[in-house]
Amino acid sequence: MRRIFTLLIAFLLPVSVFATVCRLPNLHGFEDARARAEAILPPKTNDISKLAIYVERDPSLGLYFQSNFVSEGAENVTKIGGEASLTDLEWAAQNLVWTEQPDFIQRQEVQDAIRQLNRVYIDKSVFDEDGLSSLNLEGISDFTIIDREARVSTAGITINRDRPPPLLAERIAGCCLNGRPIGKGIMLAQALTELKSSPKDTRIISLVSDSATIATAKEVGLEGKALMNMADRSAADLQKVFEGQSGKQVVVLGHVESGNFVVRDAGGSEKSRVAISHLRKLASDNNVLLIEVGCNTASVGDTVAGLQVGVTTRFNTVEATRKLSKAIDATNMSEFLQRLADQDLKVVVESEAIENIIRYRANYFISGEFGSPDISVAEVSITPRSSGILGSWTPNWMRRMFN
Repeated sequence: MRRIFTLLIAFLLPVSVFATVCRLPNLHGFEDARARAEAILPPKTNDISKLAIYVERDPSLGLYFQSNFVSEGAENVTKIGGEASLTDLEWAAQNLVWTEQPDFIQRQEVQDAIRQLNRVYIDKSVFDEDGLSSLNLEGISDFTIIDREARVSTAGITINRDRPPPLLAERIAGCCLNGRPIGKGIMLAQALTELKSSPKDTRIISLVSDSATIATAKEVGLEGKALMNMADRSAADLQKVFEGQSGKQVVVLGHVESGNFVVRDAGGSEKSRVAISHLRKLASDNNVLLIEVGCNTASVGDTVAGLQVGVTTRFNTVEATRKLSKAIDATNMSEFLQRLADQDLKVVVESEAIENIIRYRANYFISGEFGSPDISVAEVSITPRSSGILGSWTPNWMRRMFN
């Protein structure tokens, strides 16, 4: 007998949402999506601990969910589609598994399954050009991004911010270097590789006053290289540093509290504080690439605006200082950030920030301020600025990436 389950998705939702829950071989209108999901998902299972979910978005039909799970009494894996307002991954997962309203223990079993590392596969179509999505990924810290056009997949991470929505990023190099918005990872990775780095183009501002970190900086040779200890300096002094570093990268190392870099003495009393938002504005105003090496700096702010390079984890400043001593001698920005990043210090890069620093530097290749171009002249086109003073050098690959 032909059976298709059209259920009210109301197990746990605060509002009623209708969607088609299908346990037949195909869900009408989503035949191609089913084939794509089957090519990606692990083998069929009736073991909830092995549950995996694929999600993609059709412009007309909305989100499509498919699992590798065969529910009790069914012969095929479960599929859900046909309702644009169904945007909660967990509620979809509950309906992909259960045929009746789950109890607390059953619900928890599904939650635990989808929160395992990389058990959720999300097609790039789910995200807009800013890397945002209506899909609610609450509780999912790691997922896999599928780019069906490029036929590649990358790891994705969710970074909770001061206010929703969370920041979504994708792995672009090594274990722990991530970029956003989602969908520009391949070109961003190339841009970072071609963006030159050297000690003379790097300044490290230390806003750390603890003796262990200061001693480590001396031990690894950072103090006489690029490090500027400014724990006792004013905001005006910081501003002067940024004003003199246009086109270069400035690393700020410090302890973060409520969106501020805060310096405290040995007794815990506050000596100074500077808002991360203020540093971001200084960087933007002076064409500086700001690398914020403070705990969870990527989570600061209620929008993605302003972030250039930040950190998504908590870490020890002594270890971060050791990593910076290795990163400082890198020849390109990808190498620099990969030497800095690890499982305890995950880094996220905004593509717009890299775009801006490339364009600024390109304008000064004529003067030789930043040495030879990061790419060959054959790859560069010149479009005069309205001022007529300087040409704007735009690599062809950069125009593909950012335009």
